[in-house]
Amino acid sequence: MVTQSPTAPPPPAQPRPPSPRPDDHIPGTPGSGMVQLRLISMGLAALICAGIVYVAVTGKFSAVSDIFKDVTAIKAEVEIEEPPPPPPPPPDQPPPPPPPMMSPPNPNTDAPPTPTPLPVTLDPPPPPAPPAPPAPSVITNPRWLERPSGRDFADLYPRRAAQAEREGRVVLDCVVAANGRISCTVASEEPSGWGFGEASIRASRRFRIAPQLEDGRPSEGGRLRVPMRWQLGN
Repeated sequence: MVTQSPTAPPPPAQPRPPSPRPDDHIPGTPGSGMVQLRLISMGLAALICAGIVYVAVTGKFSAVSDIFKDVTAIKAEVEIEEPPPPPPPPPDQPPPPPPPMMSPPNPNTDAPPTPTPLPVTLDPPPPPAPPAPPAPSVITNPRWLERPSGRDFADLYPRRAAQAEREGRVVLDCVVAANGRISCTVASEEPSGWGFGEASIRASRRFRIAPQLEDGRPSEGGRLRVPMRWQLGN
């Protein structure tokens, strides 16, 4: 039987040093100057970019600040127009002086008077005259319903004429009323002054005519003459 002796572990591997890169700065090496130039150019470029950004930013903010500073321009855009205030009342002024008194011109007595036209007024035409009433009919043949009797004539005979035995004649002008009575006036009296006219008027109050005439016409409004003869009895 073969026995094997234990083998010892191999020694650990040693790390290899890194190989230098071409752009690493190694003082005293020929590539260190290039690195410095590159850093300087990058710093200058950064400074230039920062300056450009600063100028741009400061110029923009200055323009914005100018807009906010110009308050009147902004107010002109947003200001609401308000109505103007009412005008103040006029100050108290003294009344104007009265016009100067002017004396009337002296009338020229040598000039002929100026004729003054008279106003012409036209009177309205008179109204038409009313139609004339129809002429009353003349009754020539009346129909008496009542007449004074002989006794009535004796009672109405004028006393002074009877004592003097005077006789007379009277004609009455009469108009017939609606009731048939007649209203009379003295048309003639012979002899006058003895009372025969007044006695005839009293006697006419005892006459009454029919309402219709023989021809059928109404007697109302008709005119007639009534003769009366006053005589003394034997």
